Amino acid sequence: MTPLGFRLRWRRGGFSLDAALELPLGITALVGPSGCGKSSLLRLLAGLERPADGFIHQGERIWFDAARGVCLAPQRRRVGLVFQDYALFDHLTVAENVAFGVPRPARRAQVRHWLRRLGLEDLAGRRPHQLSGGQRQRVALARALAPEPDLLLLDEPFSALDGHRRAGLREGLAALVEESPRPVLLVTHDLEDARRLARWTAVMVDGRLLRHGPTGEVFHDPGSATAARVLGWRNLLPLTDLRGGRARGSWGTVPVPGSAPAGVVPWLALRPERLRPARPGESGLRARVRHIHETGAVRILMAVLEDGSTVEMHRPWDTPLPAPGETITILVPPGAALPLPAWPSGEEGRLSVSSRP
Repeated sequence: MTPLGFRLRWRRGGFSLDAALELPLGITALVGPSGCGKSSLLRLLAGLERPADGFIHQGERIWFDAARGVCLAPQRRRVGLVFQDYALFDHLTVAENVAFGVPRPARRAQVRHWLRRLGLEDLAGRRPHQLSGGQRQRVALARALAPEPDLLLLDEPFSALDGHRRAGLREGLAALVEESPRPVLLVTHDLEDARRLARWTAVMVDGRLLRHGPTGEVFHDPGSATAARVLGWRNLLPLTDLRGGRARGSWGTVPVPGSAPAGVVPWLALRPERLRPARPGESGLRARVRHIHETGAVRILMAVLEDGSTVEMHRPWDTPLPAPGETITILVPPGAALPLPAWPSGEEGRLSVSSRP
């Protein structure tokens, strides 16, 4: 298998999508708010929609090229697609669903292999309405993998599952991809899917890819306040001034590295795991404790700053914390504050990112 590269432009009604990316071997997670274009991108790659411009290629093989007038039909692209609702054929058995799309010479062996690999042998004769949500998900995955696709597309594959089943199927998917490496694009709203499964993560907002890179790097440095919100950053404070290593706003003043780009009024992101209550004599942000969430290994303290902004602080479960209603000072140590532009550099809200691993 080889990486898949694409550069696509597409418009329907008042919505447009502009995306450029290279999908390496392994799982790339695509995250973003509902309606931002994630599922549309999957349909464009699968050949179910036709782009207005751009290209899709895998090595020397061209799937789509607007300039050359090339557009391969979906069945010639060797793409496996797992839909959010699984889209199984109700009139077919589990085995017949898995066999769909597999060339006849290899059909029996492939069906037997994938039924066994995904633990579906005892369900081969059942129909979709006789299966649980987790079983239907495994059938959909087996059907997508049985033709040995060059690209696997997963559209919210775990969204209908409870936490226990989701965790088990995450592990199963990771093992499948490790055994037979291929480009996999996983669309998900669950950030844990990205953190636990994906080697790379891409952030999409309003039909544009704002950030792409190794998953750890993307979550650690989202590159913009817009992407940070998608990635679950809670502590985003508007800045009024950023000079001399100090960030200032109506909420207070904290030390930061560097300075803001010229002409840009950035935001300040605070890393919740690095914040802590200040000791006597230490300066920081004045706040009132609103409440504390117990989440197991981490306790989450929610505090309200002097201007009404809310800040979240993560502390170990065995660390003493002030009670709700108390007034505290929040220490912001070096490295805890990250200045961010509203959007990545470039035309606001219109940036496409091209990346090679």
